[in-house]
Amino acid sequence: MLAPLTGKAVPLSEVPDSVFSEKVLGDGVAIIPADGKIVSPVDGEISTVAETRYLL
Repeated sequence: MLAPLTGKAVPLSEVPDSVFSEKVLGDGVAIIPADGKIVSPVDGEISTVAETRYLL
């Protein structure tokens, strides 16, 4: 299995979205993609997208 992206990990406090920077959904990190791409590490398909369009 491959990593879904390469990039720089930053604290959630640096994310310009209050849902994440205020840790409403919990603790974690954000990743700034190095090449602007996020890929699936496995075959599959997206079957549901939340109304907020957040990918968790």
